[in-house]
Amino acid sequence: LSYFGGEPTLNFEVLKASVEFVEKHWNNYKFHITTNGTAEISLYDYLISKGFYFTISLDGTHNINDMQRLPSNDIAKGSYVENILDYFAKNSVLFQVRMTITSLNVNHLPEFVSYCAEKGIKFIHFEMVSTNYNNNLFPNKMDYIENVEKAIEIAKQKNIFLINSAGSFVGVFWSP
Repeated sequence: LSYFGGEPTLNFEVLKASVEFVEKHWNNYKFHITTNGTAEISLYDYLISKGFYFTISLDGTHNINDMQRLPSNDIAKGSYVENILDYFAKNSVLFQVRMTITSLNVNHLPEFVSYCAEKGIKFIHFEMVSTNYNNNLFPNKMDYIENVEKAIEIAKQKNIFLINSAGSFVGVFWSP
């Protein structure tokens, strides 16, 4: 069972009730959640205790992430998400990060792979922005290809898995 869209941790009571429902009625299940990583650690501890696998939406180092994912109430979230990543890595939580590639962060892909390596992150999912309202967010194709190639080389050196869905400029699974 996968939770995603909007921010599923915003309605913890519904999330918790659905987990309890699944546990009551099924014996064989797995849980996954895609989150922006801004919930309280106690909520993540609950999800960890239930065996969740996590995808953290992160569009670059904390400054780039905050530039791309405009903070609500003028409160920057990138450094908080960074703390969650550290917490997950320290506690051997199974997780990956998912970066939406745009014109704002495409030139930082290699830097992001190095950053993830320093954080102990082993799985990075790169995905091209999908938008119908702002074509300025689409990265230049040559910038994308050049920076993905550099990111792949760094990932190989750092033993990091890069994942990308079919349909983007480069639709393959890259592994070290």
